Amino acid sequence: MARGKDILVLDEDPFMHELVSLWLTDAGYAVCDSEALHTLRTEERHSFAVVIADLNSPKVGAAQALQQLQARFPTAYIIAVSGYFQPGPGTGAEMARQLGVDRVLAKPFSCEQLVSAVGGLFHDAEVR
Repeated sequence: MARGKDILVLDEDPFMHELVSLWLTDAGYAVCDSEALHTLRTEERHSFAVVIADLNSPKVGAAQALQQLQARFPTAYIIAVSGYFQPGPGTGAEMARQLGVDRVLAKPFSCEQLVSAVGGLFHDAEVR
């Protein structure tokens, strides 16, 4: 299934949501407003290339949130973001494997780290 280029940012912190969206838009990506997602009917499916999800939500546990995202957006790459991830060499790939996601980013992260993670996913898709 072909992937679109839209990116969905899910973060309950309005400042982080806006910052991540701005960084991605400035890098040339199309970012969908997560509020618009709520207006879509359940049977409507929007194809996102990437979903960036903050796993610090107090409403839903991380495992449950990831399962819901993978079920709703089965073709999307998922980047999990959390302040609880331990930054460091080699830890990101192992954490992603354990969570069943494509990339992880430990907060705080820079614009360069975010854009590199997203760009790497698109590059990997082109190589396949």
